[in-house]
Amino acid sequence: MKKMILIVMFSLMMATTAFAIPLLPGTFGVVPTGVAPLSGTLVASVINAPFTGVDANGIVKFTGFLTQKVYSTSAGMLFTYLFSSGSGSANVIERLSTTDFTGWTTDVNALLTPGNPPGTFERSSDGSTVSGAHFAIGAGQTSSLLWIQTNATSYKIGSTSLIDGGIANISTYAPSAPVPEPGSLALLGMGLLGMIGYGKARFGKKS
Repeated sequence: MKKMILIVMFSLMMATTAFAIPLLPGTFGVVPTGVAPLSGTLVASVINAPFTGVDANGIVKFTGFLTQKVYSTSAGMLFTYLFSSGSGSANVIERLSTTDFTGWTTDVNALLTPGNPPGTFERSSDGSTVSGAHFAIGAGQTSSLLWIQTNATSYKIGSTSLIDGGIANISTYAPSAPVPEPGSLALLGMGLLGMIGYGKARFGKKS
């Protein structure tokens, strides 16, 4: 009986975490499995943002469009990415890198179809940058959907780059802690003033 309970518990754990491939800082070579992300509520998006990748001499190497969507899920903020390369692009797009994920857990994956998935996922040693590498998105081609599940509770402005032979930077969203509302800040300030006043009163009585 105990053995059966343990098997059921293990199966439930696998069912709830199978979508996630943990990506720790300094990790390279994580291969996507094609499992879809958690469902959630759409809270922000960047739709068909145009980008142009140029090299150090200002020569255009590729163009395209990127869509990012941010969802609030039961596990935290989810960030999805999908991009396409323009029909006139001279270079393939090999990498998508996005920031700022420092201090947050990042579980990654990508659909294998439709579109071209990344060959691997990587994360910088300081944890700030998460990348999908080895895409090889040529002119007129589209990536598959890739995503980053975090334990963040809010989001802020970040940046996403497309790279190969040139670099294109796009303003996107990144994980963040929630910012206290003005009313909450005022209450906190009043509480601190009250504590200071109480301390002064006690000090005055003792003297």
